[in-house]
Amino acid sequence: MSPNILVVDDEKFMRESLQKILSKKNYNVEVAENGFVGLKKIEKNSFDLIVTDLKMPEMSGKEFIEKIREKNRYIPIIVITAFGSIPGAVEALKLGGSDFITKPFEITQLLNSIENLLKKKEEKHSVSIKSKIAGESPAIKNAIELTMKGASSDIPILIQGETGVGKELFAKMIYQNSKRSDKKFLSINCGAIPRELIESELFGYKKGAFTGAFQDKDGIFSAADRGTVFLDEIGELSLSAQVKLLRFLENSTFMKVGDVRETKVDVRLICATNKNLKNLITQGKFREDLFYRINIFPIYIPPLRERKDDIEILSKNFLTEIKNSVKIDNEIIKLFKKYNWPGNIRELKHFIERLVIIDTDDNITIDDVPPDFYNGVTQNEIIRSDKIDDYIALKHKVVKTFDYNYFSNLLDQCAWNINKASRLSKLSRKTIYQKMEELGLKRRE
Repeated sequence: MSPNILVVDDEKFMRESLQKILSKKNYNVEVAENGFVGLKKIEKNSFDLIVTDLKMPEMSGKEFIEKIREKNRYIPIIVITAFGSIPGAVEALKLGGSDFITKPFEITQLLNSIENLLKKKEEKHSVSIKSKIAGESPAIKNAIELTMKGASSDIPILIQGETGVGKELFAKMIYQNSKRSDKKFLSINCGAIPRELIESELFGYKKGAFTGAFQDKDGIFSAADRGTVFLDEIGELSLSAQVKLLRFLENSTFMKVGDVRETKVDVRLICATNKNLKNLITQGKFREDLFYRINIFPIYIPPLRERKDDIEILSKNFLTEIKNSVKIDNEIIKLFKKYNWPGNIRELKHFIERLVIIDTDDNITIDDVPPDFYNGVTQNEIIRSDKIDDYIALKHKVVKTFDYNYFSNLLDQCAWNINKASRLSKLSRKTIYQKMEELGLKRRE
């Protein structure tokens, strides 16, 4: 998916100009007229990078950066300042800014800074990939071995596995070990975008192609030329988009929406799905010829319940990543192995994050485990327990656990974009916000 950028500037002309320029470069751009509005947008959506002016009324750029760093230590921040305010920009860097640019500036200077900072962020993220898919079980070792073999070629790869097993992590491992690792890696969740918009997101559109198309825009394939595109949940792709994708796989060309000329690009394709595509073919929802084109090199990622011996190493790796000083009791690991983890590795990580928040002494013990967790270890064990709860209490535990897992996974899949989460879940934005507050869910980086 294209990186999300927030531009904060009190000058309307500046923020609208940057929004227009960056959008043409295939960035998803939102703007805010001051730091207060910027902070509200950060609370509601996930951004990959922030561009902010230094001198603004109501809240200065330095104050804005301080507020961001209280909650997010990692997001890159570019500070724009007038030439005479360089000392202030240097101070802003000390507070947590990542780079600064002085006015007037060439747009290429800003674009280079954005590209470099996003690349550094991706490199830091890649360090933790191996820790998230670590394990000694034969099933995961086989998946990793196939991944490394597939990375060395340029053929399409299809990654199959349940929600939360880490399909995107494997896709990134393929990319990082491929000959295209110095080029772009762009991903898109086909299920998180309305079907009527997916073709324009993938292939771009020409000005005037439809209502609201005020300018030409590149799609993800054009933006990733010479790099790698990862299409997650490929089974959700509309049949018309499947036709275009098949054509691209056959000759590396496509037509933008509203265009009459073909565009040729050089892109390596990785797809992933949590559905049985052969069943979708039988139902007439997925093209058989496309399936054979993307399934040249299939990789199956096993669910966590099939590799429970890996739970201990995964748990400790997540703890190191979240808060290195925290230790976890072996009794909890034993408890984890009794649970089936329907949300797989994603659910395990979220639950450990929850335990870290609950913990008060950097030593997570069995007493820190919330009562609702025991519902999953398993329901039959609870029902047969001597301490069986009354019907209403037990039902409440089941519902609360379901809600926590469902909304955690939903928000992660939609990159914490509430509008997408609302469309996918068919729930109102208000309901999602209420659930986030009720369950204590906050955006994670």
